[in-house]
Amino acid sequence: MALIGLYFPLQNWRLILTRNPIGISFLAFAFLMAGIAGYISLALHLGLVGLAAGNISNFIFTALILFLVWKRSSALSKKEQLAGFIILALAVLFLTAINTVGRQNAVALSGIMGAAGIVAFYPVQNFDLLRKRDPAGLSLMAFIFLAVGLFFYTLLGFLVDDTTIIIGNGFSLVGSLIAIGIILRYRHKPAPALPRVKHRSAAHS
Repeated sequence: MALIGLYFPLQNWRLILTRNPIGISFLAFAFLMAGIAGYISLALHLGLVGLAAGNISNFIFTALILFLVWKRSSALSKKEQLAGFIILALAVLFLTAINTVGRQNAVALSGIMGAAGIVAFYPVQNFDLLRKRDPAGLSLMAFIFLAVGLFFYTLLGFLVDDTTIIIGNGFSLVGSLIAIGIILRYRHKPAPALPRVKHRSAAHS
């Protein structure tokens, strides 16, 4: 848990130091934010204050990532930006609907939302990274800590014989390892030319 918890501060620190975080997918982190919101809802319905607090912290870190990418990334297209905001809007609507059903259904739906958002994050981020071939803004160390933490969570799933833990964390582990491989492959190589999108700050000047 501690290793996975280090992912967000390390990733945010890297992003703060990066003027143009081309490698980060706005859409992918929108999915991640929606997933974290689902797990916050799950924790609150189950009365797990510690789990809720941890995910609220991750939610704040993810919100900062989205804001910095929105402000700084020259590769963020209007299409991806719109798709990301649609995902966030749908997440709000889904969470609102969850509160209208019984507790048992709310727990199940919150868990599904959390898992769906987290699982969607990896293929969207990795596909975007493969397309851009520029990992600027992504922290290699953050993904290494994440992968190690996910490995132990997957191992825990085998020890307690819980298929959901094995599948969820195993899928995330594979996704994080792919991200590490892509970052290592392209971090010292010149990236292909991409259509440049005018910065939001420049648009108001």
